[in-house]
Amino acid sequence: MTGKFETVKLRILGENHTIACEPEDRELLKNAAPLLDEHIEAVQQQDPLLDTASVFMLAGLKLATTLLQSQRAAERGNTETLDSVRSVRRRVERRLEKGAAAEGAKVQAAG
Repeated sequence: MTGKFETVKLRILGENHTIACEPEDRELLKNAAPLLDEHIEAVQQQDPLLDTASVFMLAGLKLATTLLQSQRAAERGNTETLDSVRSVRRRVERRLEKGAAAEGAKVQAAG
């Protein structure tokens, strides 16, 4: 956090909103607003009788669920990558050990 703020104008549900943000968050917020708007509209279409607070809560919950699913998928991918790296490392270590043992046998045979 820089402590320095800028404003960013966002349009959500046809209304303009100006909010303060860190300069590095400006583009992220500009990209997030249409995503939030899309989720809000989807909730409203599914149940037009919901009050505004419920619509926002359900849209936020859907976005949070999507975020958690993405994080879990990334963690699984990281775990799979780490497992693959460990497997390659073990194979390399075994080959190096075999090579060292073979070299030692050559030295003993020559000596």
